[in-house]
Amino acid sequence: EDGSVPGRNAVYICCGVGTIISAVLGSAPIFVSMSAAAGIRDGGRTGLVSVVVGIYSFLTACIFSPLAAAIPSCAVAPVLILVGLNMLGEAKEVQWWSMMD
Repeated sequence: EDGSVPGRNAVYICCGVGTIISAVLGSAPIFVSMSAAAGIRDGGRTGLVSVVVGIYSFLTACIFSPLAAAIPSCAVAPVLILVGLNMLGEAKEVQWWSMMD
């Protein structure tokens, strides 16, 4: 009726707990919110979507972590600088004077 998702408070609580756990384990807490938002956007109505995405992402990370560990830090730094510059270029498109959009 009004477009709200039933049980959204449970989703927020799960995201909060997931963020705390991911921070304690040393991973990026933003991933928890991203997976929950993607699940809701694609029609997921329960927290099961986030659980499935989390398990899938964990298994993928276990498989590819040796490959990522083989890349030296000095090779990653220039790529991160280029990503930052690319993001800075997009910042000029933001209408900073009008936060309504």
